[in-house]
Amino acid sequence: MTTHSSNAWQCTLVFTMLLLSACTLELTGNGQMASPSPIHTDPPADTDGPCIQPITNLAYPVGIPKPLDEEPKGVPPLGDWQTVSSLPESLEGYIARIATRAKEVWIAGFDAEMVFRYHTDTSRWQAYSSIDEVAAVPEDLYVSRDGTVWGIGVNAFGPESAPGLPLLSRYNETNDRFEFFPDVDGLLIGMGVLRNLPPISEDKTGMLWFFASKIGPEGAGDEAVGLYSFDPVSRKAEKHTSMMSGYHYTTPVVAPDGLIWFYNGQEASLYTYSPATGENRAFHGIPSFERIGSPWNLFFDESGNLWADNKGWLDFSDPTDPVWYEIIPSAAFLTDHGAFRTDDVEGPRSRYGFTPPVYIYQSSNGWMWFTTLDGTIRLDPRKEEWCRFTNGSSTVVEDDEGNVWISVFDKLYKYELGP
Repeated sequence: MTTHSSNAWQCTLVFTMLLLSACTLELTGNGQMASPSPIHTDPPADTDGPCIQPITNLAYPVGIPKPLDEEPKGVPPLGDWQTVSSLPESLEGYIARIATRAKEVWIAGFDAEMVFRYHTDTSRWQAYSSIDEVAAVPEDLYVSRDGTVWGIGVNAFGPESAPGLPLLSRYNETNDRFEFFPDVDGLLIGMGVLRNLPPISEDKTGMLWFFASKIGPEGAGDEAVGLYSFDPVSRKAEKHTSMMSGYHYTTPVVAPDGLIWFYNGQEASLYTYSPATGENRAFHGIPSFERIGSPWNLFFDESGNLWADNKGWLDFSDPTDPVWYEIIPSAAFLTDHGAFRTDDVEGPRSRYGFTPPVYIYQSSNGWMWFTTLDGTIRLDPRKEEWCRFTNGSSTVVEDDEGNVWISVFDKLYKYELGP
């Protein structure tokens, strides 16, 4: 599936990564992938400590290599990260979409032709390259609270085309395969979700929420973007509101009180949708996104604060008077790998800029994790410390045993949070 908004994904998810090393994989008799031999990768000698040192120079003389040019390429996770295994096949530089459930880590990659399943207790890989009998795989994965592995979107690489396929699929444990899971009215046939990470949210009732629109010729949306819900029990899908295409909208996120929050790029404002009343309302007041830039992600943390990228958060301690805390930009997000080179257009001309997160996550110890197109960054809110611990890009997830997982440079890594 592709996004159906011309401005919705200005930063492409194509991120060139280097394969640091490889190991030999063998297929077992049943087509499952045998465990690769262990890998041990030492950090580059010119890194210092568990974090990649950010650029802090006042200036540099033009004509010599820029500071970021001297950064080692392909820096694996620094610190106490464990290299678990190589992926069975390369994701070719795409940001890994990772989901976990008991003793399993699932990995997909946008436009990849396989979905991988890693068994943490047996160190065994499995690969899936079809949905039902169709040569297609999910573009994104989501594990709901009941343990269902959902496929979101379809990457069809066979004779079938995505416009004729259901939006949702799910993994069937009995048949050991992904199966299409159409809604009863066929409303989601030929639909595509926005390329946000994650693409969907789940409320307390198990309802799934997302933005989607019809897939048009060559992946162009031919109708307005809509806010949709899907009930996995009744298989009932419903369209709740429509927005104009050509603008950026974040994934809808569910607040503790049940309201659905999202960023409306058409209005450059936060919006709420009430499932109980069907009311769609703009949130007036700070922050002013016309000043600080549009957010790509919203996220509710364990305290009920609404984060807008790494720009700041809304504190709802007093629901009648939320307080906006604006974050002072960290040098950990400074990069020259982004849409900052404006030599051929009007506007500021700078080699450097702050790369926005494309994904936000919070682990059980309170740490915040930010995935960018130029690395993965950790924030310890209590110590107010930022750490860019790899220049690889991956979504971050935690399993039920307190392990955090990422996949960068076609390897799977684990970090034990501890007590």
